[in-house]
Amino acid sequence: MIRQTVALAGPEHAKITVLGIARVFGTALGLPHPGLKPTPLEWEAQRKITQDAADDLGLRGFDVLLAMARARNAPKLIGRWVRAKRFHAVVIPDPERPGWRQWIEGELTKEVGRHAKVPVYAVPIPAVSHATPRARQRR
Repeated sequence: MIRQTVALAGPEHAKITVLGIARVFGTALGLPHPGLKPTPLEWEAQRKITQDAADDLGLRGFDVLLAMARARNAPKLIGRWVRAKRFHAVVIPDPERPGWRQWIEGELTKEVGRHAKVPVYAVPIPAVSHATPRARQRR
């Protein structure tokens, strides 16, 4: 993701905003429930990933703004940020997902582009295995 962002920012050293979004589960019509919000550990993990990316871009000489948010609908939130801050492009991770999940959630690039109205670049990321180390050894 860093390489794609640096390539887009180019020699002009554009301002870059690193936006970390923690997922809130549930529906907008349902009653708020604390169990559906990100846990402090999930929030801290997202903040660390975002901070590491911002630090890496800062070391490369870019002016970096760091932001964190919670959202049920991440593409919609990204679209709001794009319009509010007048971004010229968006670089997002596109994690490997099973076919059924892609069908339910839709294509991330199209969803973000629909809300953002700017070019969206998706960087493929391999899936993270949630299996325990012992289960991985049996495979």
